[in-house]
Amino acid sequence: KSDNIILDCQGYSIIGDGTVTLLIKSGIIANNRKNVTIRNCIVYNFSLTSPFNGISFEYTNNSRIFNTTVFANWAGIYLKNSNNNILDKINASKNPFGQPASYGILAEGENNQINNSIVHSYLRGIYILGRNNSIENSILLNNSNGIGIESTSDMAAQENLIDNVIINGFLRASIAGVRFTRFQGKKEVSLNILRNSRIFANQFGIFMQDANNNSVYNNFLNNTENARDTNTSR
Repeated sequence: KSDNIILDCQGYSIIGDGTVTLLIKSGIIANNRKNVTIRNCIVYNFSLTSPFNGISFEYTNNSRIFNTTVFANWAGIYLKNSNNNILDKINASKNPFGQPASYGILAEGENNQINNSIVHSYLRGIYILGRNNSIENSILLNNSNGIGIESTSDMAAQENLIDNVIINGFLRASIAGVRFTRFQGKKEVSLNILRNSRIFANQFGIFMQDANNNSVYNNFLNNTENARDTNTSR
């Protein structure tokens, strides 16, 4: 339990037993830490039931996860109330055990960056809850929902950036390439940007639910329905 540490797995694996009875609910846990670096790890099989995660940061800031593979966990990587973190070259890959896992990457907080990553075959690929986060130069394949931007009861989802991503739903179980969603009782989903991206083979390319004043431009869309806005607040 320290700050300012580096965990370099050097390509070795951290493997769970796939059950819900583990006392340790994540392969790698960093809670209330800062300046932690995790790199070159393979983390899998920590159960497909919440809250078993490959890598879990809670209230952990100014840290980095680099060149790491996660699969067969409820969430591959889960950032809870964590800020100013960088996730780079993440491979949240297909679950080889059949049932799709819930989240490739779930990031709740501010100023988190997700770059140069691949997320494949999840119910939810990359989901952002919070402000000033970014997803750039990444590929999402065969996810039921590719990218989600959502608010919480405590934090608006504002000024998040999605730039230069490829989202291919393969038109099988895919619902939406990108979702901007404000649920009832939650704070605003607004002032977000989606640009320079290719979104195709989804039921909906872009799906907005009670989200206002977001910017979508310079994207290629080829979906059953390219955009739908179900804004009930107007």
